Amino acid sequence: MENEYLKEFRTQSIAEITHLAYTSKFRVVVGVSLASGLYLEGSIIDIALNEKQGYNICFDQPQNGITYFSTNSIIAITIRQPLSTATIANETRNTMLSC
Repeated sequence: MENEYLKEFRTQSIAEITHLAYTSKFRVVVGVSLASGLYLEGSIIDIALNEKQGYNICFDQPQNGITYFSTNSIIAITIRQPLSTATIANETRNTMLSC
């Protein structure tokens, strides 16, 4: 039997999940795989638009400091708190903007 909370994430893009993790009132811990092969785990603390590069992310890694990268370099995102985040996604699905 499939877990119900997994259904909330099926049709969402990386941009939608990134935006959800950033705008959530809860601290959502995510894992991010970048095109360079780097894997980061932590929380998105800011997303800013740069006219030349598009959207950039400021990412807090509790043990490794702050990392900055472009949203274009994200190839995968893992939600580390899926059950609580699924609840948030269900409540905000219709109000999310793509980043």
